[in-house]
Amino acid sequence: MLFSGKITNSFLVYLDKHGVDSEKLFELTDLPTEFLREPSCWIPAQDVEKFVASMDREFGSIFHDNLPKLVGHECHELRSWGVLDSVIKMMQKPQDLFLQPHRFLSYFVSPAPPVGNVVREEEAISFDLPISIKNFHL
Repeated sequence: MLFSGKITNSFLVYLDKHGVDSEKLFELTDLPTEFLREPSCWIPAQDVEKFVASMDREFGSIFHDNLPKLVGHECHELRSWGVLDSVIKMMQKPQDLFLQPHRFLSYFVSPAPPVGNVVREEEAISFDLPISIKNFHL
């Protein structure tokens, strides 16, 4: 399973935005900088998991919160998703992106995971990802 560079780039953009020294970031991983900053590249899931865990360990306490949660909540402002940012800007309602959760996830996970039990509400969507954590967790 592969994860998109959109994920790693989002962490780097977030930390850059908050004044964290980039050099220190790259000392925490063996992944090439050009992969980490390239939203269109695909990186083995285990490597992205390790990267996210090391970022959270090293910098989470600076923000007094769960760093992955903070990055996720700010993604719409970070403009770290490359071409996908432009696609979202062209949509009449960005919420339309969630009408097809399988397609949305395919921008971040390859191969796209199966989506089940989709529940759409006026202000939310929820769904299950029936995949084993063994497929991508550390």
